[in-house]
Amino acid sequence: MPNYFWFFVLSGISLIVFIITIIKHKEKKRLVQTYFFISGLAYIVDYFILIIFHGYDYKPNLIKTFWFDSTLGSIVSQGLAIPTAASVIAAFHYPFVMIILTTISFIGIEELFIKFELYDHHWWRTWITFLLLPICFYLAKFWYEKLKNPTRVVRYITMYLTISVYSNTLQFLLIVVFSTHLYSV
Repeated sequence: MPNYFWFFVLSGISLIVFIITIIKHKEKKRLVQTYFFISGLAYIVDYFILIIFHGYDYKPNLIKTFWFDSTLGSIVSQGLAIPTAASVIAAFHYPFVMIILTTISFIGIEELFIKFELYDHHWWRTWITFLLLPICFYLAKFWYEKLKNPTRVVRYITMYLTISVYSNTLQFLLIVVFSTHLYSV
C-alpha cells in the first residue's frame, strides 16, 4: 500500500467519527467550537515540535516537496485525528478510562506509522505522546465546559484559534496547489 493510503484511512475514520458525533450530539455548536479550539492549539504546539525543533517527520508521500508532504501529514494528525478524539471525549464526558484507552489507541497508531515508515521520530518519543494526549483530552473537556457560558476571553481565544486553523490550512492548500506564497531565501 502507498503511504498516503494510511493517512487517508486515518482521515476517513476521523471524519466518520466526527460526523456521527455531530449527528448524535445535541450541542453541535459547542462540539465544533471545541474541535477548532483543540485543532488550533495542536497547530501551535506542532509549529514548535515539527517546524522549529524538528521532532519528527510525516511521510504520506503525496506531495513531491518533503516539507509540504510532512506538513500534510501533520494536518491529518493535528488538524483532524487528535481534535476529533478530544472533541468526542469532551462532548460525551468520557471518563479517565476512555481517555487512557484513546491515548493507547493513538500510541498504537503512532507505533504502526513508525513501523510502516510513514512517520519518523528525531528527538520526539512515543512516551511524550502518551504524556501529552491525556492533557489535551482534559483540556478539551475543560474548554467544552467553559463554552457552556463563555466569557469574552473564552470566546476570543476560541475565535482566534478557529480562524488560525482556517487560515493556516487554506494557506497551506494555496501554497501546495497554486505555488503561491513561495519565497527564495
